[in-house]
Amino acid sequence: MTVLTDWVVEHIRAALRTRAMVPGATYSGYQLAADLGISRSPVRDGLLRLAATGLIEFTPNRGFRIIQPTETDIAEIYALRIAIEVPAARRAARILASQQGPTSPVGDVHDFIFATIGSRQGSRILAQLRDQLLAAPQIPGHGSADHQAIRRALTSYNSEAAGELMRRHLEHAALSRLTIMLDGNPEAAANVWQRVEAPEPAGDAARRRSC
Repeated sequence: MTVLTDWVVEHIRAALRTRAMVPGATYSGYQLAADLGISRSPVRDGLLRLAATGLIEFTPNRGFRIIQPTETDIAEIYALRIAIEVPAARRAARILASQQGPTSPVGDVHDFIFATIGSRQGSRILAQLRDQLLAAPQIPGHGSADHQAIRRALTSYNSEAAGELMRRHLEHAALSRLTIMLDGNPEAAANVWQRVEAPEPAGDAARRRSC
């Protein structure tokens, strides 16, 4: 059953990447089971798993809907990723230095970093955030050069470079997706990003705590 559930999850993820499934649209779990030629039980389990990540939501008597993230959602997802992935990249480079190199192939650089530092919770949170981005505008070919640069920093044990390159990579991805969502307007994208990323003034935070 677990194998079939995993298959359902990967099928929906792949369908979103190719846009065979469309963000915002509603689909039938019964029809999905019929299309895949399997029982409804693994389909239900797979949908429950994706609902837990925030990728889909169930609709009463209709099936499930692919959640379409807003501009603020996208900015917040990337801000969270920066908060966890930048320090993780620095730590991974330091661990690799102590090991004198990676003990396994680098592969996907984001997954590799959390595997290197041995953070199961970090891996879980990253997977959830990346799932939510499947329903966001896709960026064809984005990131390959960035990933190579991050790999080089990791395997040369340069922790500061690894962290900074990861921060730039994620910020660029955020702005690219936001620009697409905002009809190609980079200034509007930058404004959304700034609202989420900018620190709150100390006075405002103090006043909120006193309320």
